[in-house]
Amino acid sequence: MPQPDNILILRLSPFCARPNPSTISGKFYVAGQRRRYLYILSRLLKLLGYKFTVLTEALASNHGKFATIVYDEPNSYDLKSEDPLLEGLRLKATVFISTGDDSIDWNYLKSLRVKGWEIGTLGQQITDLTEKSQIEQKHLILKAKHLIANELGQAPTVFAYPFGAYDATTVSCLRDAGFVAGVTMKGGINRTEIAADFFHLCRLNLTGSLRRDIWVLVKSIFFSYRATTNLSIQNLKSRTEAP
Repeated sequence: MPQPDNILILRLSPFCARPNPSTISGKFYVAGQRRRYLYILSRLLKLLGYKFTVLTEALASNHGKFATIVYDEPNSYDLKSEDPLLEGLRLKATVFISTGDDSIDWNYLKSLRVKGWEIGTLGQQITDLTEKSQIEQKHLILKAKHLIANELGQAPTVFAYPFGAYDATTVSCLRDAGFVAGVTMKGGINRTEIAADFFHLCRLNLTGSLRRDIWVLVKSIFFSYRATTNLSIQNLKSRTEAP
């Protein structure tokens, strides 16, 4: 089955746009910095051949390189500050929520879905799933799925493991519940030509520091490219050396 060449999952923390206690101008200064950060980051990756989209669309693509912005359990205030910045750059993101959070603004999440954003989940609560029995894991996963489906009219198909903790039971429960992917906290780029499935996806945690994050991106892409090149050379050698 054709798959995308690789998928780069960028975990961002929404910036806090609450005004400075002494002057509201601090709010606009921070927003301007964040807009510049997102512009340069997206521009760099587009120049390197990456297309920005939500995670499910990237996974379903036949070929190409994709970058997906993801947020873990963001509060509505901070996300509402980040949303217009991404919209101005024609970017959309995948948001992972825990449905046990009483502060969820479902109407706002519906508006994000209309814009093309994707709502995934971390389960019913933020907990180490490996400490739970199979029945408990299944319950937490299905309860979150059904609640999101009821509130937003569409069930989630992508999952982020709380604390990055998961095991074979977790993956089995996700498959049975109809999920297509699970995102870990392991760092790296997802090279789909060697991936057995999409339940062990890596991601890069970005800090919001432009210089540091560009270095992390360039280094990760370089090593991924070198590994792909070495693999191609090894395959070529094995074919030419075969009797």
